[in-house]
Amino acid sequence: MATPFGTDSLSTISREFVLPDFVDQVYLSSPMLFRLMRSGRVNISGGLQIEQPMTVSRLPTGGAYSGYDVLDVAPADTRKTAAWDWKQYYANVTIDGLTIARVNTPEAIADFVSTYFDQARMDLTANLSLDLWANIPGATSPGSGYTNNVKGLDGFRTAVSDGSFSGANVYGGLDRSLSANNFWKAQFDSSTTTLTLAALNTFFGACVIGGYAPTVIFSNRFNWNLYWAKVAQYNPTYNAPVEGSVVDQQMAQLGFSNLYFNQTPWCVDDYCAGTNSSLSAGPTYFLNEEWIKLIVNSQNNFNMEDFRKPANQDAMTSLITWMGNLVVNNPRTQGVMTALAS
Repeated sequence: MATPFGTDSLSTISREFVLPDFVDQVYLSSPMLFRLMRSGRVNISGGLQIEQPMTVSRLPTGGAYSGYDVLDVAPADTRKTAAWDWKQYYANVTIDGLTIARVNTPEAIADFVSTYFDQARMDLTANLSLDLWANIPGATSPGSGYTNNVKGLDGFRTAVSDGSFSGANVYGGLDRSLSANNFWKAQFDSSTTTLTLAALNTFFGACVIGGYAPTVIFSNRFNWNLYWAKVAQYNPTYNAPVEGSVVDQQMAQLGFSNLYFNQTPWCVDDYCAGTNSSLSAGPTYFLNEEWIKLIVNSQNNFNMEDFRKPANQDAMTSLITWMGNLVVNNPRTQGVMTALAS
């Protein structure tokens, strides 16, 4: 049943008919966010911080015994807890009074409001995507094209590191410079400059830890094209399940380019290189999504405020807010090649 039109109904109609699609499109506009959503890796949580306990070593007790052997049951501390701060994002929707006055049916409201929400969604997705890949919060020298927004996500540039990036030593509250935290270091190659199948395979193998192999590879368009050039000769039509074929048809249908390497999709996201041009080299990430989550706060998951009229403007404004963070709770199973350029 149509909702009677009035100024107060602008919020109701937007929240009921426009906001659900807004949320879906945020996840459908980013290849990594889409993969996390599809695999159930977008988790809802609460609390003062995001905390993740983990086992970092085996128990020194246990094993074989015989007969009346005295069994050692002494407790041992084999766990640590990493903690991440909540990060907040917003987008605003502002509609001028003249435009509102021209709309006089609920159906028309939903149609014209959606265009304003589309712009807000694109802005929010861009901010999330940049920080998802390129942010090292608080770093003094994040590198050309990368960000050091202390208020932004603890992105993959922070999470997938051995501490070599300025500001990336401490992740989840654990200091990688301490030998006791070597388990918290990712696989890292800053010396290989030429992309060859052999070099990729060697690094892929280095990322296989305890039977956990990379489930996805991400790079910007430049590095993806380097790989495409290596494998196109083997499978120019991309129809067969061999190196270079399209492995994830659902992602391809959404416009997310991907090819096959070691039975693993290699996907494109130009934000992997921060704000640098997609026509220049950037890092190539080898990720195991089993250990990657996007944790979203249960009290602020794309919340929309009611539209309000500023005291000194003929307009209506609403805010859409989100709070969460990227959590990689086993960096050792992740890897990045930072120097591939030819």
